[in-house]
Amino acid sequence: MASSLEALVSNLSPEDFKIVGKRWKGEDFNLVTQKGVFPYEFLDDISKLNTEGLPSRDKFYSSLYESEVKEEDYQRARKVWNHFGMKTMRDYHDLYLETDVLLLADVFENFRRTCLENYKLDPAHYMSAPSLSWDAFLKQSGEEIELVSDMDMFQFFEKGMRGGISHIAHRHSTANNKYMETYDESSENKYLMYLDANNLYGWAMSQPLPNGEFEWVEEVDGMNLDDYLGDNERGMVLERIGKEQDCWDNSDYPKDSPYYSTHNKKVIGKFKDEAEGVPIIEFVGLRSKMYSYVKENGGGGMTAKG
Repeated sequence: MASSLEALVSNLSPEDFKIVGKRWKGEDFNLVTQKGVFPYEFLDDISKLNTEGLPSRDKFYSSLYESEVKEEDYQRARKVWNHFGMKTMRDYHDLYLETDVLLLADVFENFRRTCLENYKLDPAHYMSAPSLSWDAFLKQSGEEIELVSDMDMFQFFEKGMRGGISHIAHRHSTANNKYMETYDESSENKYLMYLDANNLYGWAMSQPLPNGEFEWVEEVDGMNLDDYLGDNERGMVLERIGKEQDCWDNSDYPKDSPYYSTHNKKVIGKFKDEAEGVPIIEFVGLRSKMYSYVKENGGGGMTAKG
């Protein structure tokens, strides 16, 4: 439900407002189930709750959105004020708060009904949406995931969970070739190529994942890595791959960038040796040493530690 309350409420039918429907009927119901507005920044002191009359439209200004409320929304607020016979901002505040809570309750109850009907799962029993989605996936697919009880093996997998840098290393580049109007024959020919992957995330999510029969393999000599890569039903996880760092230093960025932040490590990549990684299923690149790896079966896997 990654949407605003206004958007979520607009998706409900009148019969879905079971909680709100018990509290308000008729025109009352019609007014409280529409978009409401509130002068948050105007109400900067509790004494303003005693303000008589609805504040003027300019008092509904939001510095967050840098805008005032629309005239139609303000007129709806005035209609609510008059319809419910409000005297002070405290009356408006209390109604706004009550409708906000009850509307959210109806939205969540509707979400619960939808999940129970489709997945037989109750969102109220989960701490987060990802945990609910995970159980829905397991239930719909019928997949059984083997739990890793070996702590060394668990940490082996866990330390391999990481993201990667995706960026353009050079901010500016100028092409020079015969297909350009500004072609300079006296200068070196240069072409620019733009590459992108279609459905990158979709492809990654459709790839097989390890799900069981994990075990350490001690004898790794003579094993052919090609047997566990690509479209093979078996797979592996590799660990601690050494390499000569100087051979891979292809960046013109300074090693100690003054813009690097120790608080936010995502600001800029340091191009340092990150050989402690554990790439799952596929191994891409040339390396000089391999200390351990994981081999996997058809849908699951087997871990090797050399």
